[in-house]
Amino acid sequence: MARSIAEIEAIIVAKANEVFPLITSTSKAAVWRLWVYVVAYVANLQDQVDDSFRAESEALAASQKVATLQWYRQQALNYLYGKALVWNEDKLAFEQQLTEDEEAADFTIVDYCAVVQSAQNLKVKVAKEAGGGGSEQLSGPEVTALATYLNQTKAAGDYLDIVNNPGDDLEMELDVYVDPLVIDVNTGYLIGAGDTVEVVDVAIRDFLRNLEFNGALVLTKLDDAVIAVDGVSDADRVSVTSRFGANPYAEIDVQQVPDAGHFLVNSINLNYYAKL
Repeated sequence: MARSIAEIEAIIVAKANEVFPLITSTSKAAVWRLWVYVVAYVANLQDQVDDSFRAESEALAASQKVATLQWYRQQALNYLYGKALVWNEDKLAFEQQLTEDEEAADFTIVDYCAVVQSAQNLKVKVAKEAGGGGSEQLSGPEVTALATYLNQTKAAGDYLDIVNNPGDDLEMELDVYVDPLVIDVNTGYLIGAGDTVEVVDVAIRDFLRNLEFNGALVLTKLDDAVIAVDGVSDADRVSVTSRFGANPYAEIDVQQVPDAGHFLVNSINLNYYAKL
């Protein structure tokens, strides 16, 4: 912030009195005071120039967008379906605009996104919220519009590969050891609860639904989710396999990151045994 002429004069006078303590004249008409004013005036102008330059530099920096992986992710999440791109001359960037009575939530379609760097391009994995919970792929028109939007707003030279798949297929079979006083070994239902829901199946699906998008399915954490169910004492994984696209199913050893960014559960087979 620019210092006032009076502030600069006070600084100069204080320094002058340190060097020349015999200066006693307080008259503003004194020759030395006139020189102080001239120097302070020039210094004030320089402060103003510096402030103006700093403000312009900060405004320019604010208008520049560094195309990081996180930036691309946010661009996809911010996309407004059905809204045209408008060039903002002040920000030197394209943007989408809403009217005063419109809400962004009514136009956003990308609920999940992860951007991954590969050798030749950036993989932009996307999905939207499924009606019954979880995630699902975007429709054809939605992903076409999103790809057009990202390709117009991306940094020059970056190649984007939009990954919009229904989800990596997931199948599993587990042996579950339960307290037969709490869980019926024939059905997997809670005894006396009056419902017909396999509580272990529900726990597994909730665990998978709450996985971070493009996060790894860690088998030991899957075990923890099963054992945490009331009435379950232990569990043994017979098989946990997954595949993406038309590829064959492959056993998950320790953990697996879905190629699509999310899983599509095809089957969960649970074999119940009374705990030993």
